[in-house]
Amino acid sequence: MTSTKKALIAAAVAVVFAMGLIYWQVKARKTGPVELTAEDMQLIAEDQPAQMRARLATDEAARKDFAKDVKTLLAVAEEAEAHGVGNAPDVKRQLEFQKSSVIAQYYFEKQGENSTGDITDTQVDEFFKQPANQHKFDEIIADAKSKDPQMASQEIPPEQLNMLKQRLGRIYIAEKKAMDQGMDKKPEVRVQMELQRARVLAQKYFEDKLRDKTKAT
Repeated sequence: MTSTKKALIAAAVAVVFAMGLIYWQVKARKTGPVELTAEDMQLIAEDQPAQMRARLATDEAARKDFAKDVKTLLAVAEEAEAHGVGNAPDVKRQLEFQKSSVIAQYYFEKQGENSTGDITDTQVDEFFKQPANQHKFDEIIADAKSKDPQMASQEIPPEQLNMLKQRLGRIYIAEKKAMDQGMDKKPEVRVQMELQRARVLAQKYFEDKLRDKTKAT
């Protein structure tokens, strides 16, 4: 897709949102109001796959459904917060990791093709020599095992464990680099962090509170 066409699609979506099709506030009980403006929704739309962006630009029904889906996601996440879902230690760790991943992904995208080349294996090894960082890694592995009985019943091979450590280390190091450059304050990053947080909370809420109610009789 050419930059001109992408710009036209973004403009079309922005006009629709700005006209008031999508604007709401979800008042979170603990963290204050979560507000997504027309500009926020434009950023969310622009982050969709090309086919979806094109559809949003030309299909009013698709735009309304898209808005409804995002609004529902935030509403369920708010309800999850109200029920204390985000207070569980494992959920807190998951939320923190997802936040790190969003920020790191933005950093990698800005670096281009050699996105991970400026973070070496040696730097990752040094990163995990710090007890706090190693502890964070150990907790992630423990959480993963607790959710997968098969994984919990066997030891992770050293080479696989090292590969995971290299991947996670690069995420945390990239996050630090991005935050040093103020990338975490970018509107598009802020919106993605909020959406990812909502996804985690909504999914966990469904698993913990709603699954029994939705089982077929």
